[in-house]
Amino acid sequence: MRKNNGQWILKSRPEGLVERVNFEWREEPIPTIRDGQFLVRNLWLSCDATQRPWMQFDTYIPAVPLGDVMYSVSAGQVVESRHADFKPGDKVTGAWGWQDYAVTDGSGLVPATKIPAGVDFPTALSLFGITGLTAYFGLLDVAAPEAGRLVCEIHVRLMHCQLLSIRRNAGVVVWTWRDVQRPLNSRTVE
Repeated sequence: MRKNNGQWILKSRPEGLVERVNFEWREEPIPTIRDGQFLVRNLWLSCDATQRPWMQFDTYIPAVPLGDVMYSVSAGQVVESRHADFKPGDKVTGAWGWQDYAVTDGSGLVPATKIPAGVDFPTALSLFGITGLTAYFGLLDVAAPEAGRLVCEIHVRLMHCQLLSIRRNAGVVVWTWRDVQRPLNSRTVE
């Protein structure tokens, strides 16, 4: 186990792009636990779109205070426990920020969740994390697809700057790939 708890601290509010100067690397003692708590060694830190507004202003949670550990969801392993539901060796996720170690009682904005056997850390943070939940509920609750309707998955190839844009115009689906437009009859889409 490391001797210190490395932490990324929000030093200043970004103006424009987020830059290294907005953060400070700090080493603090590894925190100690009390009854009902456990110590997590963070092994994966999430970097989500919602963190940008968290740095700047209040959202559905208050903005990250200057001088505090940058907020994020993390995935790691319990290394010490005085909590009945979590034991050393458990793989877990929770909102513990950009730091090596965190003490928690398991509650919070993103409560501690045990990662099921066979699920790796990246999958726990993405597919089963905030981004996966956003996609799932965005599709089911916002888009609200119905039987027989077309649901389209769109990929952006960033390395080649290609974008597929799809829209409906007078009953005809028009798709744009780069600068080429081609009408496509939505009833004959395979």
